[in-house]
Amino acid sequence: MIKCKLLFFTVLLNLNFLVQAKESPLTIGWQLWYPYQYYDGLGITGIDVDITRLIFEKTKQPIEFIEIPWKRHLPFLEQGRLDVAMGATKNSSREKFAVFSIPYRKEFINIFTLSKNKTKYKLSTISDIEHSTYTIAIETGYDYGPNVSSIVNNPKNSSRIIYTKTIEHSVKLLLDEEVDVVFADCVGMKAFTNKYHIDNEIFKHPLTIQEADIHLMFSKKSSKHIDIKVINEAINQILKEGLFADLNSTEASLMKR
Repeated sequence: MIKCKLLFFTVLLNLNFLVQAKESPLTIGWQLWYPYQYYDGLGITGIDVDITRLIFEKTKQPIEFIEIPWKRHLPFLEQGRLDVAMGATKNSSREKFAVFSIPYRKEFINIFTLSKNKTKYKLSTISDIEHSTYTIAIETGYDYGPNVSSIVNNPKNSSRIIYTKTIEHSVKLLLDEEVDVVFADCVGMKAFTNKYHIDNEIFKHPLTIQEADIHLMFSKKSSKHIDIKVINEAINQILKEGLFADLNSTEASLMKR
C-alpha cells in the first residue's frame, strides 16, 4: 500500500513538472528600437514584436517580453538567462552560443547625409566610402554585416568613425555637421525622421551598404524546450498565408518614402 502511495505521489509530481514546463514562457529581450520594438503606451509593439507574437501563436508557446539593452542581451542569451532575441543577424561568433530561425525579414543598411549636401558625396561603390575621408556616425553594439565591418574595423578608418548609443545621437551629430554621413538601418532612420518631421533635412544615399537576413536567435543554454523545426514551420506557414503582409507593408511603405 505504501509503495502504491509513493508511486501515485511520484506520478503527480512528474505531471505537475510537465505542466509547469509546458506553461513556462520563453523570455524574449526587447529594447527601444523604433519602429521594430517599442512601447506605445498600451504595451510592447513594433514590427519585430508583432511578427514574433504571430510566430509563437502558431507554435502555442507562451512568451514573455523583458526589456534589456542589447549589450546585456547577448551575454544573457549566451548564459541561458534569456531564451530569445529578435531582429538578429547571423554570424559565426553568435552561432557559438545561439541557434537561428530561418529569416523572417530583410534589413538594409544605407548611408545618410544632410539633404543640402546630397551632391557633395560621390559614392558609387562600397570601396568609395571605405577609402574616403568622410567622418561616419554609427550606433555601437550591432552587427551590420561584412561590408560595414570592413569599413569600421579598418585601423586606417578609426579616427573618422564616431560610435553612438542611439540613432538620435547619430542624427544630432549629422544635423550639427559634426559628421559627414551616418550608417543606419533604412527603415529605422525613415521612421525616426518621419516621427520628428525632419524628412526634408536627411537624404538617403542610393548606395546600399548591406542587405541582410533577419532571424530569431535562441540560446543554446536555455532550459526551455525550443524546437527550431517547429519555429521554422510556423514562419514558413505565416509567410505562405501572407500574415506578415500588413506588418511588412509598414516597412515597405517607409522604405519607399
